[in-house]
Parts: sequence; structure tokens; C-alpha cells
Amino acid sequence: MLLTVTLNAAIDKTYTLACANTPGDVLRVQDMQATPGGKGINVAKAATALGQRVMATGFLGGHAGRWVQEQLTAEGILCDAQPVPGQTRTCINIVEPDGRQTEFLEPGPEISAEALNDFLVRFERLAREACAVTMSGSLPRSVPNDIYAQLIAICKRLGRPALLDTSGAPLQQGIRALPDVIKPNLQELGQLMGRPIACETADVLACAQALQATGIGLVVVSLGAKGAVAVTHDAAFHVIPPQIEAVSATGSGDSFLAGLAVGMLRGQTLRDTLRLATAAATANALNIETGRVHIEDVHALLPQVKLRQMPAW
Repeated sequence: MLLTVTLNAAIDKTYTLACANTPGDVLRVQDMQATPGGKGINVAKAATALGQRVMATGFLGGHAGRWVQEQLTAEGILCDAQPVPGQTRTCINIVEPDGRQTEFLEPGPEISAEALNDFLVRFERLAREACAVTMSGSLPRSVPNDIYAQLIAICKRLGRPALLDTSGAPLQQGIRALPDVIKPNLQELGQLMGRPIACETADVLACAQALQATGIGLVVVSLGAKGAVAVTHDAAFHVIPPQIEAVSATGSGDSFLAGLAVGMLRGQTLRDTLRLATAAATANALNIETGRVHIEDVHALLPQVKLRQMPAW
């Protein structure tokens, strides 16, 4: 079983407009979709589509939190979340006719020290039953920046692989606990390296190798439409995705992480795991809904994923 952690879950609403989003105007929405969201929940949805049994955990609050849990259950995703006062947040993505997107992300509920301690107990119980753990996304209010480091330490004690995908201080503190996998994008990589990183594979490779040398098993740097650079202790690849006409790339990084986790759990080679992750990420971009991966799209895209071996040290 794969355990996915979403500390700042959400109801994701996508508003599709028939005209440009002009500030100050009253705009009528042509279409609206509401789905359970937050990066870890997107991972759970994509991994489930790939055939993996998934348990989702995190914090859920109020009517909104109950709605998220009901939707996950309806999709066949197990859910054992820590209930908290307040409401699970709503995040809004506005999509214009030319494809431009604008996102509004609420901060999430306040988490008490008691709720956090209860969650840590819950997490350890669930991690014991899992084969791997993904940890994704931002933190709700009052949750300390070292929370992912704490969760990774629990995973290490239990012998469970930990895959981390976050940003800012939680990422900087999380990598000190040496997760098995991290998946920063270029901006997040720049935060870790203390300088801007150009979208040049040689520079990205050097930075990824420096991070991997600290003891992280696999470093995958997302390059958006240009693919990803993946580095282990003895291999490095530039993964090049198929060319598609994307509907929305939101959630593609989460689908990539789902593919990584599923490939690892299946015991696939690094090459095949990267191909699966890239096909899942590309399949997500064919849909307006985040984390929505259709397995037939993944099968069609897999042969089109290209891997270029890079110098490995």
C-alpha cells in the first residue's frame, strides 16, 4: 500500500471562462469543476489510476473536509485523516480561452499542538502498514517547518521509503532528514542551492548531483515541458516527455511523483520508473482536472517517453 500525506488538503475548483479575465469586471463562469485536491491528494488519485492501492492521510476540517473524504472514498481511495476544527481550504484556478491560468490558494485551517501530536501518532500507525510514503505540498497554519523532517525520521525508523515534494523552508528542513526521493522544480532547486538555476541540463545536473551526494537516494528536478533530470549515486538521465497539446499542466508534477512511487513499489528499473512517471505526468496534462490520469493515455504515451543518459559523476 502507498501512503500519501497531504497536510494542507483542499477543494480544488476550476473556473473556465468564455472571455479574458479582466480585473475589476464581473465575470461569468462558463464551466466549473470541483475535485478533492492538495498535492498529496493529487498523488493519491494518480497512483490509484495506475492501479496502486492507496491510503490518504493529513488534516481535514469541517463540511469541506468531509466532502473531500467522501469524494476520495467514491474513487476507491482509502482515507484516514486527522479531523481538525475549521474548514479545509478551497483553491481556485481560473482558466481563460487563451489558456492563461490564475490560481487563488487559501492558507488552510489553524492546526493546534494537540491535533499535530495526534496526527504524528496516526501517521506512525499508518506508515507501519504502508510500503512507501509520499509527502507533498504546503503546510497549514501553525504546523512547524520541520514537520516533513519528523515524518521522514519516522519512515526511516520503520524502514519505509519516503518521497518528498514541497518547497521553501519545509523542503530545506526536510532534506536534512535525507528522504529517499525529492522532486524539486527549478525554482525550488534554486532555493536549495542559494542561487537562480538556468534551465540548462548541465547546470541542473551538477546541482542535482550535489544534493544526491548528501545522502538522498534519488533527486529528480522537474523542467516542465522540457522533462526532468534524474540522478542517483551511479546514474543520471534527462527524461524527455512526449509532445502534446496540453489542456492544463496543473497536477502533472504530482502525477509524476505518483508514477515514481508506483514504479518503485513494483520493483521496476530506474529507467522504467522514470518512463512511467513521465507518462503519468503527461497524461495528467491532457485533462482539466488535477491529478486525473487515464490509464489508456499512460499506455499510449509510455513508448513515446525518451531517456538520454547523462554523465554520472
